[in-house]
Amino acid sequence: MKVFVVIVTYNGAKWLDQCIGYTLKSTVKPEVIVIDNNSSDSTPDIIEQKFPEIKLIKSKENSGFGKSNNMGMKMAYEAGADYILLLNQDAWLETDTLEKLIQSHKVQNKFDLISPMHLNGEGNALDYNFSNYIAPEFCKNLYSDIYLGKIEQKLYETQFVNAACWLLTRKCLETVGGFSPVFYHYGEDNNYVDRLHYHGLKLGVCPQAKAFHDRDQINSGAFYKKEVLEMRRRTLKYSDPNNVSSINAEIKQKASFAWRAKLKLKLGEAKKLTQQKKDLLALSELTAESLEKSKKKGLTFLD
Repeated sequence: MKVFVVIVTYNGAKWLDQCIGYTLKSTVKPEVIVIDNNSSDSTPDIIEQKFPEIKLIKSKENSGFGKSNNMGMKMAYEAGADYILLLNQDAWLETDTLEKLIQSHKVQNKFDLISPMHLNGEGNALDYNFSNYIAPEFCKNLYSDIYLGKIEQKLYETQFVNAACWLLTRKCLETVGGFSPVFYHYGEDNNYVDRLHYHGLKLGVCPQAKAFHDRDQINSGAFYKKEVLEMRRRTLKYSDPNNVSSINAEIKQKASFAWRAKLKLKLGEAKKLTQQKKDLLALSELTAESLEKSKKKGLTFLD
């Protein structure tokens, strides 16, 4: 059995001892691939000095989260990986996390993307966003079984978990592929899970396994402008192969509304709607190829 851990770093020096150090202490010994996105701090130097046994790829530019993870996943796949764990630079594992995740898959192999429980960096609470992902409306019985002390199954199906710590099977990679290049940073994991569901695969949470995610627990993403968040929402919507609505219908609607606004001499509103139409046309061009590829099984975006 070959197990790989892929970590993308960018100015992550303060987390390396935990992220990489704890990974190398795992009861299941993985091969570790780090893709450094042209860090301007001491990250690559620390890795070379303290962790010479891992494979470090030093990019000449910041290629973003998805593209860099794709590079690591492709390397791991071509090296014969049975399992690939994607791990954020600001996240780390307990020594038996990998072992528990892999064992849970062997017991319930209908799941091909598996997540541990995500705790905050201090380990004294669930990661805030993660706690929402496993709410009863998305993840049946997990909270209840944990509270009552009767976890009867190794894995609990849920609709989404962020990619701070994902275990992917070889089957998952051969079916869904890698991250879509449409997303540079944020949204990649949402799109990936949309495609996972489209191809009939399942995402499971292993309550016996833990990972720690050292990030802002409440305000993550809050610094983005409303317009940016809205465009990301639309990009996700029209990159989702499960989505039945057409972007062309929305483009026509914006054009119609803009024309009506002009007739009523509401020129400011008409200008705004016309710009929205242009933005949607650009988005249509951006997402068309990605959407077409996403509907095909294979090593999508990894070739």
